[in-house]
Amino acid sequence: MNAIAVPVSSFQLQAVAGTLQIVPPATAFQPVIVRVTDSSVPPNPVLGAGVLFLSYIGRLGQNQTILWAGEAGISQPSTPVIIGKSQATVQSDINGLASIPLSSQGISGNVAIGGTATAGTSVVQFAGEQLGP
Repeated sequence: MNAIAVPVSSFQLQAVAGTLQIVPPATAFQPVIVRVTDSSVPPNPVLGAGVLFLSYIGRLGQNQTILWAGEAGISQPSTPVIIGKSQATVQSDINGLASIPLSSQGISGNVAIGGTATAGTSVVQFAGEQLGP
């Protein structure tokens, strides 16, 4: 077995699963999963890379539904009010995978969660919407 130190500047981050989700009321989100690789060709998974997951929970005034614009992201008729924040650093496993559960932190109603996963200078965005009753 060979181990090679990988400079943080060569980290590449790839979305694997859970980066764009809509869930009905009282349904859990799937975790957001990303893969950290190096910049070689073909890329190799990186073990032990720190991935910073940062997300914000927001709600529109009068508990309005947030509108989805296809698979490109979220758009809304007004600016959401930020009502929660989550931040955690997760180490990548032997396959380069790092994941975190996407959560509305128990906040009910129409809420949106938007965030980023960052490793080195590489960033993956993710978003979720929880529909209200």
